Amino acid sequence: MENSDHILTNKELRKGFFGLYFGRVVMAVASGLLGIFLPIFLYNILDGNIPLVMAYYASSCIAYLFLVAFGAQFLNRFGFRKALVLASISAATINIAYFFTTKENMLVLLPVSLVFLVIFRLLFWIPYHVDFAIFTNKGKRGGQVGLLLSTITFLGVVGPMIAGYFIETWSMQVLFFIAIITYALGMIPLHPYREPMNDLAGAMRAHGGNFLQKRTGAWCGHLSPRERRIQSASSSGLFLFSFFSTATISKSAHSQASSSVSL
Repeated sequence: MENSDHILTNKELRKGFFGLYFGRVVMAVASGLLGIFLPIFLYNILDGNIPLVMAYYASSCIAYLFLVAFGAQFLNRFGFRKALVLASISAATINIAYFFTTKENMLVLLPVSLVFLVIFRLLFWIPYHVDFAIFTNKGKRGGQVGLLLSTITFLGVVGPMIAGYFIETWSMQVLFFIAIITYALGMIPLHPYREPMNDLAGAMRAHGGNFLQKRTGAWCGHLSPRERRIQSASSSGLFLFSFFSTATISKSAHSQASSSVSL
């Protein structure tokens, strides 16, 4: 494990930021291509059963809600950089499962994809956001966040148009194949950057002004009651946001699938 008392140089900060930036952009390419078409794919595989589509997404959110604290404890020991690389492998595995999923084997492969979806969320989002906060320059953080969000937004607009062309010309499996390759490539930018700290509680305190200067205990082990309330509220808020977003996406998929059938 890297020494968490190490204060990163400007060169290490830039290298870490661009590693996370390009890794996130590569993943945004894959998610932008699938986007709204993945719920439609599940809708068709599940014979138009919209409650099952909603249950698929909701179960992943519920599992993540109950496992996120344990996942943070594991990440403290395992390391954020390795977790991000394994998250890319998990994302590729999810799309491999989708690639081979048919109505005959969906009872086997959809649960596999669901398990790796939860693993991906546990391994990726906590380390990514913590390391992104660490590697962004305090005086330029707004511009760096804006750069990332604008890039992701652009890919979110262009991605569905390209995906629609691929589906119309070839098939949905082509998108899954591209996503597999893209997620595999996403591991490359995540490799070079220096891992600043594995301590999630310490990273949280970094926002309080002691950036990369305090070494603290394991997740929830030495958190104050106020920090515990913040962590609990954040987890609940993220879960509710994900749940209602899932409902919205599923309803959109249902309406779009119904329209395509009527046409």
